[in-house]
Amino acid sequence: MKKIIILSILFLTCHFVHANIVTINDTIPRKWSLTIQAGATFGNFSTKSVNFTPAHENNFSFLPGFKVGVLADYKIAKNWFLTFGLSVDYLRVQNKFEQMQRADTLLKSTEEYRLTYINIPLQFSYKHSFSEKLAIKFNLGAYIAYGIVGNVTTENEYSVDSKIINTITETSDFFVDNTQQQLYYRIDSGLSAEISLIFSSKFKIGVGYYFGIKNYAFQPNWVGLGTTSSYAQKNHNIFITVGYMINKFGRD
Repeated sequence: MKKIIILSILFLTCHFVHANIVTINDTIPRKWSLTIQAGATFGNFSTKSVNFTPAHENNFSFLPGFKVGVLADYKIAKNWFLTFGLSVDYLRVQNKFEQMQRADTLLKSTEEYRLTYINIPLQFSYKHSFSEKLAIKFNLGAYIAYGIVGNVTTENEYSVDSKIINTITETSDFFVDNTQQQLYYRIDSGLSAEISLIFSSKFKIGVGYYFGIKNYAFQPNWVGLGTTSSYAQKNHNIFITVGYMINKFGRD
């Protein structure tokens, strides 16, 4: 339900802005442009432990998700822009591991993490035009995000002498454990970069990367208070988007 509400707000916002461009076209300087975009995300985690041994070895891998939102460009000099935006990013990450439960029982686990973030990038951009209808654009800056929904589905497969004896699947919250103790902060932040090809002056294809620098693992409930141990986890997200640009509206 939360996802539907957020997507509806984004859609109505984009529709409102587009519908009012004609009205404001004669009253504002020709310095703004707006891009409505959507695409795929490929999320992953990086982890680091100090004096702390996890219960099992993690093998995180990318899974496809989606991204939808808007970007606004404000021209600050010739070919240079300040870019900021708002998007909903749905990230999926998989983790597979094995561990012996007893001398004869092998546990094979597959975890799928599904996280939904409200993402706000802030970047400096440089645009190089090859012609009136073809250009390339480079974005570099930072992002801050807030996790609105997160859950983990775990499938545990138990086998003895290579024969499966039981399979258990369960879903839990990502940010808190089953006693409502916090495991992860909802705020995430880091660096962002994107390269885009703009064609026909209206359409955009972009490839970008969010490099998380904030450790959002909540330390006390991971390793205990008063210890010298630590556990760090950070987000990494590759995304590919296509967009429609409402380009340089307004008066000169």
